[in-house]
Amino acid sequence: METQVESMTLQVVGTKPLVFPPDRTVVYPDGILEARDEHLQQLNVDDGCGGYMFAAAFKESLVEACRYADYSMCVAAASFYIRGPEVELPPVRLVNKSEEEEILDRGKHEVVRIYGSVPYVHESKVVFNGSKDVRRRKAIGRWYCLLPVQFVDMGNGRATREMVEVLTRRAGIYCGVGVWRPMSSSYKHDDWTDHGYFGTFKIAETEEEKALFDNIDPPKIDK
Repeated sequence: METQVESMTLQVVGTKPLVFPPDRTVVYPDGILEARDEHLQQLNVDDGCGGYMFAAAFKESLVEACRYADYSMCVAAASFYIRGPEVELPPVRLVNKSEEEEILDRGKHEVVRIYGSVPYVHESKVVFNGSKDVRRRKAIGRWYCLLPVQFVDMGNGRATREMVEVLTRRAGIYCGVGVWRPMSSSYKHDDWTDHGYFGTFKIAETEEEKALFDNIDPPKIDK
């Protein structure tokens, strides 16, 4: 049977605040990643766009959701893709033990545009290597986005619209996206170690939720 590539766009609304990962631009030999502070200053945004998340982060969330649905993770990973416009990422500066630097080009990556309320700086006390520290991350309390999905429908159940919708709903509840999401096992907050609770979402259902997308044009995706 001929393989068909189909597409759909999901309207996704956050149910918990979204905490953005840092812009990791410096990597030291001990594995510690230094984040630039510029993203904390650039909190004023235009046209309601609060930032961007990697499209791959949403796909990872959906694939992880196969644990909570009757789908194969391997099949899901090969059957659909979260699409988005491409952006050029700044290079990473690698610093070795001899204090020598190497610039690593990260190239272009597809992203999902995040809309919502005015971003703020989220602060959290964390435990790292036995010591406490404060992490500051850009966050959005009320957020929403469009998820363009391309999937392979081979007529044999490998990937269908129903499968994508089911995984999106399960991912929104059990997995999430961003920093300190439910699937993150490294969340340590004030001596309480557990999975995070940020970045959860759902498919827009009510008229009020769907109205959020009235003035948002779907992103242009190259097939």
